[in-house]
Amino acid sequence: FEAHSLSELVGRLQYDAIYHEHRYYFGLAAIERLLAQHGLHVFAVESHPLLGGTLRYFADKGARPVQPSVDRQRVREYGLSAALERFAARVQAHRRSMTDLPRVAAYGASGRGCMLLQHCQIDAAYVVDDAPVRQGRFTPGTRRPIVPRLAEDGLPLLLTAWTYAQEILPKCHGREVIVPLPEVHKVDLCLA
Repeated sequence: FEAHSLSELVGRLQYDAIYHEHRYYFGLAAIERLLAQHGLHVFAVESHPLLGGTLRYFADKGARPVQPSVDRQRVREYGLSAALERFAARVQAHRRSMTDLPRVAAYGASGRGCMLLQHCQIDAAYVVDDAPVRQGRFTPGTRRPIVPRLAEDGLPLLLTAWTYAQEILPKCHGREVIVPLPEVHKVDLCLA
């Protein structure tokens, strides 16, 4: 099965991934305890960059030997409890860093994007989204119109769908692009 990586979520400050569809995140230790209750054990873990970092867990009833990937994941998650305790303070510091943004256009009306717009109270004129099912609607909470393409308004573009930056950047047409996470930074499109 596949799940968001808790260590990536905490390490890369991906609080925008925590919303109604994604309320629970589990580290390897919790998954191992849960599976053990049913006679299963994790024998391999694969890391994938999808959605800012996901893990694919492989489990069985003990027929296969535990691969080194399990221990590597355990090492990655070492100290995660302490990092979780600092997470809230880091989220609030990030929110404060977003308050200095000028009025922007946003790109990405996904759950993560809408969560970011709401939590950081971002003044977005509109939100561009490639999904036709979202276009012509409004973002929940902030009520920003969702449109199919960028207007010729010169507004800086906030990449709320920042995990898809490589696919979106070619569509930005020389506009100033701001990537919000894991820390706020501008992208030079000549280098992208």
